[in-house]
Amino acid sequence: MFHKKPAAVAKLGGHPLGYIRIENMAGLSATHSTDDVETNASTSPVWFVPFADRLVVVGDHTEELEWSDFEGATWDEGARLIRMVFVEPERKPFLVRIAEDEDQKIAWVVRERVQRSIVYQEHAVLPSGAKARGMVRRDRSENLFTQVLVDGRSEVADEPRLAELERSLRDVTGMEPEEG
Repeated sequence: MFHKKPAAVAKLGGHPLGYIRIENMAGLSATHSTDDVETNASTSPVWFVPFADRLVVVGDHTEELEWSDFEGATWDEGARLIRMVFVEPERKPFLVRIAEDEDQKIAWVVRERVQRSIVYQEHAVLPSGAKARGMVRRDRSENLFTQVLVDGRSEVADEPRLAELERSLRDVTGMEPEEG
């Protein structure tokens, strides 16, 4: 069945991979009032619009995110909930409840786009006992960059191991060594 593209989605231009109306969300400052996905219903339609190179959420406000802003994405089919974890540990996960009448297949598109942005990944245990994950990521222009995430608190003694992880990521993927 063919549906006319909503005006808010059409204004974005380009070629979205799909779009869905969402019921509730939490985790985006410009488009929600609370961090509780259960109570944060929008008064106007909110559209979740994945593109190959980015994610756009459009409603009263428009927020554009890079796939590499996220560390991962999961899907809870029973709750119709997409949970997207930001790379920045201080940010709460972005939670999206898909409206009942919308196609839930878009959740798989989201997961695939986040995973596609991860080119290569390594893990390391640091001298402090904290764990680090190093990733080579792809940005919206297809340029490669590195992200090193530490679970826990890193200490000064961890710096040489973190630098070694960064060098390894660059070496394995053929990226130029970091200057400095």
